Amino acid sequence: YWFNDRETDQLNSKEFTLNQATQSSISGYIAEKIDAAIKETVRPDYSAEELITLIQNRLNEIGCSAGVADGIWGNKTNAAAVLFASTVCY
Repeated sequence: YWFNDRETDQLNSKEFTLNQATQSSISGYIAEKIDAAIKETVRPDYSAEELITLIQNRLNEIGCSAGVADGIWGNKTNAAAVLFASTVCY
């Protein structure tokens, strides 16, 4: 739907108002959309073990052998992280 010139002028006028029920309905709709957008963008909370597992998997994928992705930051994971840092960071 496209507003015609009369409708556009009416919407842009200072006299244009919405009744309370319509304002409430619009506010509720907007609040629902904002809440849904926030829920989509919020990252899930990871435990330390889950984060280490993700790091280990990624290190293994790029060729810095971190060993088994078990969520424990051991010697192999540390060596892989040092190798990665020395290769990527100059």
